[in-house]
Amino acid sequence: MGKHIVRTVIMLLAIMLAVIFMINFRFTHSAKERLREAGIRNYRMGRYEEAADFFSLALKQKEAFTSRTDQDIYLYLADGEMKREKYTSAVTYYEKLLEQKVDSVELYANLGMCYERMGKYDAAYEYLKKAIEKKSDDSELYYTICEVCLHLDMNDEAAEYAKEGYSWLKKQMSKAVRQIVKSGNADSISAMQLRELTKCGQLAYLSGDYDEAYNYYSILYQSGEQSASLYMGHCLSEKGDYENALTLLKQYEAANGAHPLCLAKQVYCYIHMEKYEEAAKLADIALNAEGQQLTEELLYEKGVALEHTGDFDGAFDCFKQYLQMNPKDEEAKREYDFLITRISNEKAAESGVDNGNR
Repeated sequence: MGKHIVRTVIMLLAIMLAVIFMINFRFTHSAKERLREAGIRNYRMGRYEEAADFFSLALKQKEAFTSRTDQDIYLYLADGEMKREKYTSAVTYYEKLLEQKVDSVELYANLGMCYERMGKYDAAYEYLKKAIEKKSDDSELYYTICEVCLHLDMNDEAAEYAKEGYSWLKKQMSKAVRQIVKSGNADSISAMQLRELTKCGQLAYLSGDYDEAYNYYSILYQSGEQSASLYMGHCLSEKGDYENALTLLKQYEAANGAHPLCLAKQVYCYIHMEKYEEAAKLADIALNAEGQQLTEELLYEKGVALEHTGDFDGAFDCFKQYLQMNPKDEEAKREYDFLITRISNEKAAESGVDNGNR
């Protein structure tokens, strides 16, 4: 009886080993696997289009027990499309993984990044939020979701995410960067340390910690990063040091040309320094700058500047345009209503409003 049981166990083990060997042999020698490996080789060499051809052929091979392999292939396809900046097709592949119930930080983060670059900020926010909920210590995710929140006018949420991200980033800061920050010595900064300092500056700024952000950007500027003067100017303007902010912003403009963000921040400084004529003139230039993303803010500030110079018709036009973009802004609505009582009869007739003089 005992020998019979032993023989049965040995037979079962032999069968199991044979099955495992067959599956392993098939996996390593199947057409799907050979095509997948060819795709991976091309992917690692940066040949993403050729890699995609091999991966697509691999997916067409209908074989049993290959769902994990297919998931891996979809991930390579999606990542390759991201590297080629073909975000729409990358999303298609990532969604294939969602259909297969894949639940990972990488998947949600990459979907969020794709949607952010496609300008689909609502979808980007949802996926980036999921990624952060699964992995709360990735500063890159926090920075991206902050940018998305700002596009969605979710300023409070942007600041909260920035604070959380900056808190994690400070905990993870390398010893070398801690020493650089402590000493203020910007000599011999490596590319990796440069990226770390830049992230620190970005998240500190977005979290509203302008003193610390200024320190990071000051070190970056000393290291030769000319663009840092732009953000140093931003920090000073947010702290109310408008004259020194203007000096830095103009310094940046002289070295790098008319950056739309730089021009907009100079307008902001002129407004707060009550230099309304300069603000109005520069606002016109800033509004026409290629790539300007602060049109609404500039229209508001130009309206304020023109009102102070006595150009009520011009100010009225600015607030009218602004309210078309922000109809719920009560303060702007009050300005608009006030300006109706100050505009010329010609402007009132042209705009179809009653200024009380007709």
